[in-house]
Amino acid sequence: MWLQITALAVVAVVFVVRLAFALTDRPTKPHN
Repeated sequence: MWLQITALAVVAVVFVVRLAFALTDRPTKPHN
C-alpha cells in the first residue's frame, strides 16, 4: 500500500522536476 503511494509520489515529483527543468531551459535563465 505505502509502496504504491511512494511510487506515485516519486513519479509525480520526477515529472514536475522534468517539467520545471524544461521550462527553465528554454529562456536564458533570468532567475539566479
